[in-house]
Amino acid sequence: MIVVSIIMPVYNRATLLPKTLLSISNQSYLNWELLVIDDGSSDNSIDIINDFSLLHPGKVIILYSKISRSGPSICRNIGINAANGEFLIFLDSDDLLEPFCLSQRVSLMNENIFTKWAIFNQYSWNPHLLPPYSIFNKNVATVTESIKYFLMLQAPWQLTAVIWRLSFLKSLGGFDEDLIYMEDPDLHIRALFLSEFPPLFFYDYPPDSFYRLDSMDQEKSTVFYDYSIIYRFKYLEKNVICNDSFIMSILPHLNSVRDGFILFFKSFIISRISIYHIATKDMILKLRKKNILSKLDLWKLNFYILIFRSENRYIKIFRLKGLIYRLFI
Repeated sequence: MIVVSIIMPVYNRATLLPKTLLSISNQSYLNWELLVIDDGSSDNSIDIINDFSLLHPGKVIILYSKISRSGPSICRNIGINAANGEFLIFLDSDDLLEPFCLSQRVSLMNENIFTKWAIFNQYSWNPHLLPPYSIFNKNVATVTESIKYFLMLQAPWQLTAVIWRLSFLKSLGGFDEDLIYMEDPDLHIRALFLSEFPPLFFYDYPPDSFYRLDSMDQEKSTVFYDYSIIYRFKYLEKNVICNDSFIMSILPHLNSVRDGFILFFKSFIISRISIYHIATKDMILKLRKKNILSKLDLWKLNFYILIFRSENRYIKIFRLKGLIYRLFI
């Protein structure tokens, strides 16, 4: 029977791990292995994993990152290199699988033997709310539309929604270890541009996993805004600015890059521009040099930066009333 490897990085998740592990125990498909990569936990997360491994002898492998807090990319790559399965899924330590998840995915991959990866619907899950839960995935089921959303900085699906053939995942080189955030969009967009290996979208089948929405702990909340901005810039730098061969592939999607950046600027960056103005202005100039932003875009964005950084009392009044925002955006 085909083995499915489940890769799970863990850092201080003792309060959430029991439910996640229970969702693995409850799988109707039994031939799985769980590879846990501890990233320097200081709570009793590993004690919980050890207890779980006693219930499932020979099926749980505990690995350790050499450097504490090395990040999800390094941890997941450790798991990829140690995996034994033909298929592989990633499961964050706060998310859940439906009992039929592995069975559904393996069955459909076996029916489509030339498929290297496939995407399934996933619920947005808040344990404090009652079902029915909404679907996390965007209603996107083509390669072209998927690329568009990833370039717009709006991931159309989350990492656990995907099942991979391990050999294909290894051929991609795994995760970019320089990315602590945006590492999964980076992996997915690299896979999408391999036109000879398009994914299958099984959106007509029941959602089979849950993406948890309420697990922002104090440490995550401290770095959330910094990572959200800086690593999106790094993602654009790698996949749009510095990769000349890649940018030839995304020429049909340059408007998507432009629209996504401007939306991100308006909705996320501008209220924090006093902190990130240097990095933002640098990214704006680079996007302009690639002709992704127009001269008018350049003028507008720099004008916003000037206005939102101003300490002039009259400008502050206009800004607080939202007049400048409504006038120019």
